[in-house]
Amino acid sequence: MRSPKEPQTIEKRRLKALHESRLLDTPSEKEFDDLAVLATKVCGASAAAIGLIDNNRFWMKAAYGRERIELPCDKAICSRLLDRDTPLVVDNLKEHDPYKSYAGFQLTTDDDLTVGSLAVFFEEPHSFSDEELQLLKIVARQTSIHIQKRISLKHALRSEILESITDAFYALDKEWRFSYVNAEAERLLKRKREDILGKVVWDEFPQTKGSLLESVYRKTVESHNPNQLEFYYNPLKTWFEVKTYPSEDGMTAYFRDITERHRLVADLKERVKEQQSLYNVARVLRDETGSVKKVLSAALLQLPPAVRYPDIAEARILYA
Repeated sequence: MRSPKEPQTIEKRRLKALHESRLLDTPSEKEFDDLAVLATKVCGASAAAIGLIDNNRFWMKAAYGRERIELPCDKAICSRLLDRDTPLVVDNLKEHDPYKSYAGFQLTTDDDLTVGSLAVFFEEPHSFSDEELQLLKIVARQTSIHIQKRISLKHALRSEILESITDAFYALDKEWRFSYVNAEAERLLKRKREDILGKVVWDEFPQTKGSLLESVYRKTVESHNPNQLEFYYNPLKTWFEVKTYPSEDGMTAYFRDITERHRLVADLKERVKEQQSLYNVARVLRDETGSVKKVLSAALLQLPPAVRYPDIAEARILYA
């Protein structure tokens, strides 16, 4: 039994796939026009249309024997295909309809999401034979393949871009599961993408649970605003600079290894301390009066412990 949220989730995925095809509101294209012509020829129909079913409208990508039009979903018979798993065949349409018979077939993605329809129309009542319906199914299947190619092309372009960027990148869905991991992220995280895709980030990297990183990730999703932080992940002994962005499906993270930068900053701070110590020694040597032993003792106290006692195991108080 489906949960109440499942139809909403399916509809969201369906609309996302439709928009990823980038076919809505585009000029006519020969490959779709030819399929509309073919649909009429296999059954002798008066007209045919290839339509896409958006959120609240039905838009024709191709048509033969009739105009390409757009209709509200509640006025388009093809929209009924969203509520069915089988084609819709009507031998006798309403009297006021210019067409008397209709057969509509779902256009689906590889994930079995209905994004549109292939339909044929007859000006006179028509009884569809099994052979005609079978042939129309084949034409619908070919049309679905063309739509899926458009969706796959967008995914391929996105993957190519994400693989080519120098930053590590991964995407998380709303359940905090990995939905994409690029090659640089594999390298920095020392994990293969096939081992973590579909799995929860807090489970795969448990030391992030309850950390500043988790707090920033949740803030990004809840506020719908980008964020940035520097985070030290102890199991990898690595400092990361992480930039997070909200997305329709959850969030994305771009990150890079800044461990060397942190080391250089720490070294610089240590050098500054050493220079300050040497300055203090020079000042003492210049200003201190008394015996040589007293002057050297005072000067020695200005040096950091690591300089005074290079080997802590042999450390001893000088001039005691």
